[in-house]
Amino acid sequence: MTDAMTKAGGAPGAGPVMVRQAAREDAAAIAGLFLISSDGLAACIWSGMKQPGLSLIEIGPQRYARENVAFSYRNFMMAEAGDAVLMIRQI
Repeated sequence: MTDAMTKAGGAPGAGPVMVRQAAREDAAAIAGLFLISSDGLAACIWSGMKQPGLSLIEIGPQRYARENVAFSYRNFMMAEAGDAVLMIRQI
């Protein structure tokens, strides 16, 4: 996301874009975006961690809800417009 997007009011029809530090409650959104953007890598890794009764979309948020690891919500920024997550950025 660029300053131009913020100054222009963000994505069309979505309202202004807000950038903020991710919170633990964002773990599911972070995991969901990684799952669809990783070209199968996240699914491959998460399937090796499969726990009985949990789907991949349930395992991913558990990973990102952790603290003090590289794949923690604490290492992400969130760009949002209204209730929609537009982008995440690992920091």
